[in-house]
Amino acid sequence: MINKNGLVDKWDKRISFYVVFYFFAEVANATIKTVLPIPDSLWGLISLLFGLLIVFFMLRCIREVWRRSSKIGNFSLLLFSVIYIYSFLLIFLRDELTPGFWRDTVFLTYAYWIPIGVAVISIRDKKILYDTFLKWSYLISILLFLCVFFRRTTDLMEGETEYNMFFGFHLVPFALFHITDFYKSKKILILVFFLFEVLLLIIYANRGALIPLIFYFVFRILLKQTSFQKRIANVLLIAVFSILLVVLSKPIISGLANISDVMGIKSRNLTMVAYGEATNSSGRDELADISLDMIKERPVLGWGLGGEFCEIARRMGFVKSKDSISSAFSPHNGILELLVCLGVLWGTIAIIIFVIPLFNLGRIKDPYEALLILIFGAAVVIPCFISADGLLIKPGAAIYAYLYYARKLK
Repeated sequence: MINKNGLVDKWDKRISFYVVFYFFAEVANATIKTVLPIPDSLWGLISLLFGLLIVFFMLRCIREVWRRSSKIGNFSLLLFSVIYIYSFLLIFLRDELTPGFWRDTVFLTYAYWIPIGVAVISIRDKKILYDTFLKWSYLISILLFLCVFFRRTTDLMEGETEYNMFFGFHLVPFALFHITDFYKSKKILILVFFLFEVLLLIIYANRGALIPLIFYFVFRILLKQTSFQKRIANVLLIAVFSILLVVLSKPIISGLANISDVMGIKSRNLTMVAYGEATNSSGRDELADISLDMIKERPVLGWGLGGEFCEIARRMGFVKSKDSISSAFSPHNGILELLVCLGVLWGTIAIIIFVIPLFNLGRIKDPYEALLILIFGAAVVIPCFISADGLLIKPGAAIYAYLYYARKLK
């Protein structure tokens, strides 16, 4: 925001840097461990160093953030304190208290989710935040490229395929920043960079990472049109395009699969499509069945946020030590996760809270605010609804939710 002296708000820039640095640190941390020959015994130290850097940049602006957004910050702390105290009691009464509850839920919410969400709404000029993300996005994408091109080991047996879920979910938001930048600048080089990212997502990422791309383009087309007739026409156009894509996808994917075989690339996505296994649930059917049973057993009280880990692990037959239970034993579906953890009533309310912004993007007047909500809604919230979870611990979901509801409150 330009002040009366014509200067950009330095705090907006400083807070924006802190928010974006979190994403950079997360990717840089993973890239170093994936590419460099560092002993596993040092991994914890590397994560600690990046965590301290994030805290350092947070402390540089925390006083100003709290001055601007203390009411929402206090409300967030109070709300999650109630949720986690309630969850703790449920887990404790079941004698299932594990480090996973503190490490994979409580810590992530208080250390990253709330601070980043409150920081984002403290930024007065959202264009500064958008530009900061865009400025760092290319470096972050290149670091992610290194994760797939220079992996120290694939840990694959002969004949196995590979994919990198971290690469997929973390590349998507920055790829969406790049295609958005192309819409604005019309620079062909940016489009080529984005198409290269899409190709890598198809080859190396998980299938869930491709869904945000479709969602983003559909919403971009629909949001541009104000009249009902034009929206209907675009919906029909999207439907025709989707049908053609389905019809032509088989030969296209088969061709890519043949090329990847020649190049020695073992792409999980291409292999699954080529063999007609694109709809394979990868074990999520079992998780869904377990989650539905858990909802039926505790429809009112729920299992507590982070309280599902032990029970899902037990029902899958993996319980060996309470210390080994983590968020890996989760529903892998954001909707089921909220219903399992919070019960049917509060889980449904939480789901509605995350869904509402998706249907009101066209009403947001600030274009940069709308783009940020769209990008993180497509890249984080949509995959969480379909094939992932962690809506209350992923900072991208916090950016999406805080931007929309803070705007409403103001």
